Amino acid sequence: MASTVLVGHGLRRIEEMAYYAGIIDGEGCISYYKSLSVAVEGLYPKTLIDMHTVFGGSVSEMKRANKRRYYRWRIYGQDAARCLQMLLPYLREKKEQAEVGLEAMCYPKNSDKRKMLTAHLKALKKVEHGPEPTRLCDNGDSPIGSQKQAGFSCCAGDQKDDGGSGRYGDGLSRISGGMSWPDNVVTGDAEGGRTEG
Repeated sequence: MASTVLVGHGLRRIEEMAYYAGIIDGEGCISYYKSLSVAVEGLYPKTLIDMHTVFGGSVSEMKRANKRRYYRWRIYGQDAARCLQMLLPYLREKKEQAEVGLEAMCYPKNSDKRKMLTAHLKALKKVEHGPEPTRLCDNGDSPIGSQKQAGFSCCAGDQKDDGGSGRYGDGLSRISGGMSWPDNVVTGDAEGGRTEG
């Protein structure tokens, strides 16, 4: 029998909560303007309607300039805080944003602490996490480690390595198969990350 958790109006499978967390990680936006807000936009409404059923909020139909229809689920305030608290164990990419947003909700509206936390949340949204390998080699071996030191020669074909010179001026080595590496991939050093200004 699948594990369940009490959410909103009934029991939900843990897998379902992990799925919703994945949607927020990949497509969602956690923000704080006058209140904590969580939003997800997409072309298909089914999952957004399901999230509305489970967590509350609203689903709106929108149109872009190209007249293509899309949908937005959005939840605010204490409802957004409850949603993030339920999904926090399953969030990965936006876990820190959720934690900061939840902490901000603990302080009075005009307090310095809340202002500092909302500014931190805004700054977290501008962080660009350095590029990571986007696929495994064709033979199934991981390209991380000794292959990088050896010039990444495990994949066959006509791929060309620029030798780490970073012809785009960012110090990244690019391989024409779509793979990009930060110079510090072997050490795991955080200096390769970039931030928007």
